[in-house]
Amino acid sequence: MKKILWIISILIVISGCSTKEKSLYKDGEYIGVGNGKCGTIQVKITVTEGYISAVDIIKEDETASYMSEVKEKLLPEIIGKNSLEGIDVVTGATASSQGVLEAVKVAMDEALLENNTSGGSNE
Repeated sequence: MKKILWIISILIVISGCSTKEKSLYKDGEYIGVGNGKCGTIQVKITVTEGYISAVDIIKEDETASYMSEVKEKLLPEIIGKNSLEGIDVVTGATASSQGVLEAVKVAMDEALLENNTSGGSNE
């Protein structure tokens, strides 16, 4: 009986261990710039507990209707995936989407733990 309790205890401890992947990013705010259809697009990503918690477009001169679609579709997907992998541009707003993705990539590269010695907030 003691062996069974001991085995169950071990299994509980093992199953309670986190298998969550290690975060790639250092907490802080990071700025990136990309090229859209009508000029540069500047974004700020916020990293909280190692994960992208917000993406804000802080400067752009793109067509408003295209950018509203980009904001509505791309930004939540970037946050949800914590990555740009597998994210496609918004149809009809290709250049604006590419500019946002380029800017986010620059900011994410800055936030990478392996590249970061500043501690974030590099505005």
